[in-house]
Amino acid sequence: TRAADMDTIQRALESKLVAQKLQQAGLSTPEVKSRMEKLSDQELHSFAKQVDTLYPGGDLGVIIAILVIAILVVVFLKIQNKKIIIQ
Repeated sequence: TRAADMDTIQRALESKLVAQKLQQAGLSTPEVKSRMEKLSDQELHSFAKQVDTLYPGGDLGVIIAILVIAILVVVFLKIQNKKIIIQ
């Protein structure tokens, strides 16, 4: 539905990275919302599907991936008897 698609896109627009890129492109939040409202239902749905592919796991998925990578690095260093010293 249109409301669900708008919510999906709105969540993506609230991302700091997306907001920063839009600002760099010279687009304000009201401008983006105005342009979204002009899209047809089909265009809006297509755009929302594309946004979903950008954030398949959401922000939590990114955090979990980073934590898993960090844990793997620590385990790898332990196996090689290396120490991490932060001063």
